[in-house]
Amino acid sequence: MARSIRLLASLGVLALLVGAGCKEKADDTAPQTGTDRSAGVQKALRRSLMRAERRPRDLQVQLEAGKLAYEQGLYNDAYRAYLRACNIDPQSLDAMVGMARTNLKLRNPTQGLDWVGRARRMKPDDADLLELEARLYLLSGQMDQAIAGFRRATEVQPGQVTTWLNLASAYAITRRYGLAVANARKAVTLAPNSATPHFALGRFSEKNGDRATAEAEYRKAIQLDPQSATAMVALARILVDDGRNLDEARKLAVKASQIEVDRPDAAILAAWVLHLQGDDRRAGDELLKVVNAMPQNPDGWQKLAVIMRKLGRKEPAERAEAVAKQFLGQPRADETDLLEGRR
Repeated sequence: MARSIRLLASLGVLALLVGAGCKEKADDTAPQTGTDRSAGVQKALRRSLMRAERRPRDLQVQLEAGKLAYEQGLYNDAYRAYLRACNIDPQSLDAMVGMARTNLKLRNPTQGLDWVGRARRMKPDDADLLELEARLYLLSGQMDQAIAGFRRATEVQPGQVTTWLNLASAYAITRRYGLAVANARKAVTLAPNSATPHFALGRFSEKNGDRATAEAEYRKAIQLDPQSATAMVALARILVDDGRNLDEARKLAVKASQIEVDRPDAAILAAWVLHLQGDDRRAGDELLKVVNAMPQNPDGWQKLAVIMRKLGRKEPAERAEAVAKQFLGQPRADETDLLEGRR
């Protein structure tokens, strides 16, 4: 649940990747994820990958290895296994979908669209494949096709919450926030006790200028998922921007920074609240810890510069401003990270 909310947080968006061409090689430079594996899962995965190497012409062995590797975030290993499966049986729907999903994770929409297109020729009205294809269009920047795909998927299977959220996110990317809100509301109706749709509705409502609804939905998301650091930060930002309930904003930001210790925005916001409350010395101390631990965050350096100037420390302020400028031009996190689908 918290992971889904984090993926929506950048803009309220959703994206995945898929592959094409059985003869392509895997990208060995792509990051490998999935570090929290139990010993039993790791052992089963190692056995499966070893069997896949020993039995390169066994379709079921390759499909099993691809599935296990994909589930553990080892997308290069998954790619290799599914690639072998494609070569063994070019008509295997499982192999095609596996290649598509894996290339989505490897952020290769060109291959992904080819593979999902092959799969859809076998099952043209499959809602999962329609949504997967739409994600790939979204990743490749083909927004009209992405929106059309998500809409078609909602028609085929109107009860799937993630499809409505993906459609809402696609509208948000194109700055059609009213439509994003409308589709997020449909997701909330389908899953009123899930935190993610409420967070999405809050996010899109905020983008649409409806801060009251945004605040209410962020509060509902936190009520449903008390560990949602992203919803806490979003609510705290609204309170800070409005200049009200700063004590509550501080508590929210501090708690969020404790839940997700590797995200700087919560800690920076918590320190900034201290500045707004007039406690610049403590605010400066906290921000120094943040920028020392995560120095590539320009917002932290900029806020530190403001506080240093408030404290009359001109040289540290200028140094902080100089560091901030170094990072301001760097690419920000991709704003098209979509929710995981069912495939």
